[in-house]
Amino acid sequence: MFFYKIYVLQTTTRVLLTLVVVIILFGIIYYNLLPIYAQIEASNEYGKISVEQEVFEIKPGESKLIKIIGQIENPSKGGLVTVMMTDPNDTSSGQRLVTTEDGYFEYYIRVDDETILGTYKILASYNNLIIGTISFVIEEKKFTEQEISEIRNATKQQMTELEPEPEQQEESEIKELSPEQKEKIIKLNVEAGAFYDSKNYAAAIEKYSEILEIDPTNTEALNRKGLSYLFSGRPEVASYYFNKAILIDPTFAEPYYNLALVYDELGQKETSLSYFDKALEADPSFTSAILGKGLTLFLYGKYTEAIIELDRLLKIEPNNLDALSGKALALNYRNMNNDQYDALLAINKVLQQDYDYPNALQNKKVILNTIGIELYNNHEFKKSISYFDEIIAIDSQNFDAYHNKALSLYYLDDFDNSLINYDKALNINPNSKIALTGKGTTLNELGRFSEAIVFFDKALAIDPNYNTAIQNRQFSFQEINKINQQKQREEQIRLQNNILTSIGFVAAIGTGVAVIVMRRKKSQVKSVPSDDTQIWK
Repeated sequence: MFFYKIYVLQTTTRVLLTLVVVIILFGIIYYNLLPIYAQIEASNEYGKISVEQEVFEIKPGESKLIKIIGQIENPSKGGLVTVMMTDPNDTSSGQRLVTTEDGYFEYYIRVDDETILGTYKILASYNNLIIGTISFVIEEKKFTEQEISEIRNATKQQMTELEPEPEQQEESEIKELSPEQKEKIIKLNVEAGAFYDSKNYAAAIEKYSEILEIDPTNTEALNRKGLSYLFSGRPEVASYYFNKAILIDPTFAEPYYNLALVYDELGQKETSLSYFDKALEADPSFTSAILGKGLTLFLYGKYTEAIIELDRLLKIEPNNLDALSGKALALNYRNMNNDQYDALLAINKVLQQDYDYPNALQNKKVILNTIGIELYNNHEFKKSISYFDEIIAIDSQNFDAYHNKALSLYYLDDFDNSLINYDKALNINPNSKIALTGKGTTLNELGRFSEAIVFFDKALAIDPNYNTAIQNRQFSFQEINKINQQKQREEQIRLQNNILTSIGFVAAIGTGVAVIVMRRKKSQVKSVPSDDTQIWK
């Protein structure tokens, strides 16, 4: 019986140990497998972020875009979304994005067969407030034996088609298409071009697909099909066709340029710039690529580099309005030496050639305002007014021009005309706390303190913490108190003078009586009337 109990105890111990080992092993396995089950959505009171699927499989030679989308609750103007990506090696990289007006944003990640496999984590925040973290897994595509066989056969066929003997390549391409096929391609190109020009991209894609069925190596059709997808809002599909065109003809500049547009649309400006450079390597005189690079540099805040590229284009095409307009803005924002005046010359040249050129007048107003403010800051108020007047001549409803002119007039002590311009500014924007306060301050200078308080009160109704209005309003009340105190002192003095005048009149009457009495007394003792005069002396 004793030995039986020992045996049972030993058996129970073995079972328990086995269970513990199984639990530990399960925990280890679960822990290692846990990253596979990715979290594809996260949200809180600040917003949400999501990825379309948990696992992305990548085939050899394949490239794809992973799309991250998000939505910010209560977005503010100028707010930025920060997206931080951590790869399986714990290397992090980040990017800042601007949302749409309603708070929507997109973030794209390009992956291919050289991308590190494993779990990727995405942390999103908005104005330093964390929205959440999502994750996804990138795996290598597992092929079945049948798929492997098909891939091998397809690869052999591609190698035969795309890598013929160098001396026979041109001849084989000529022999590849019959006259009927060539004629068919010409006809399809015309039809596709008509659809493309009319922005019927779906129909254009069908026609370019028909061309590619006849001639799979037609780089022009591949490029145009890619553009049709790009303008249809499918940049990831477009990039596939651009890359395929480059694979067939690495000297074809347009697909590089179009890939630059894709990455620009995705907000990846550095990558976009690299593809503009590749386009220019293929064709150094490719003006669209020079322009695209220049404008991208401008948007990236690299104004000097942008000006260099745009000047390069203007040497080729001196009257290129896009380049002139871009150069004008780059000069204006660089703000070195006399940049603004050169910017004004450039934008005037655009307007001389095409007065209706898009945004040219708007850009001129921006440049004129920059010059006016620069002169104002240098206390050259009369000169600054001439530039604000030029803006008003272009746009009679320009609030900034009237407001800035009013300020310049104020510092010239021309308070009446300053008020006139503040009124014009407030007719355009009655709720401008700055203009309301400016008018109140000008009224203070004219000694119209009670009227000034009315405008300070209006400004403070808009922003109760607006310090300039608070201080100037206090000044108005202090001046009113000084005036009232002065009036009180003047009233006291007037009353005192009245009293003194009254006392002097009474004294004067008393003196007159005394004289009469004295005269009477003296006349009574006069013995010689003829000497009366001498006696008075």
